Amino acid sequence: MTRRAAIAYTCAIVHAIAIVVMALFLAPGLTGANASEYVAAHRAAWTSSWLVWQLAAVTLVALYATFSRTAAVIGALGASIDITSEWHYILSGPSRGLEIAVGVFANGFYSAGLLLLLVRRRDLPPLMQRIGWLVVASGFAMSAGSAFSVPWLEIASTGVLFPLFVIWAILAARCDA
Repeated sequence: MTRRAAIAYTCAIVHAIAIVVMALFLAPGLTGANASEYVAAHRAAWTSSWLVWQLAAVTLVALYATFSRTAAVIGALGASIDITSEWHYILSGPSRGLEIAVGVFANGFYSAGLLLLLVRRRDLPPLMQRIGWLVVASGFAMSAGSAFSVPWLEIASTGVLFPLFVIWAILAARCDA
């Protein structure tokens, strides 16, 4: 297995786990009237789930680095915002400011990094390019939903973004370009 394949499969697996912990343990603490009570009652699950998302950020940057240093740097900007904000989520619970930091800025940098990667690496297989463009579009849609506080757009774009990113990472593992 190549270095890229190992990183890409790790990224795909970590993101798949992150999707599950988001649905099971984080979403109830991010939405609804009883969010703060949920976080207080499920502190261990809340904390460990955010740690999974932090690992997801690191693996995303590592994967981008196998294709483009510039994309990795842009992704690292997103990861730095993401990881810092997720520690605030762990310690303080959700807030509108953290939603903007993660949804708009961190996710915006991740999407911009992949956009740059796709523009610069036109040698990528066509299916990987197409799915990559869908990831970018849904990533920017999620950022818009976060920026303008449109919950249905955030939820719908998240539901498209992360499964497609997992598929994109698996395709990256198989990419020889």
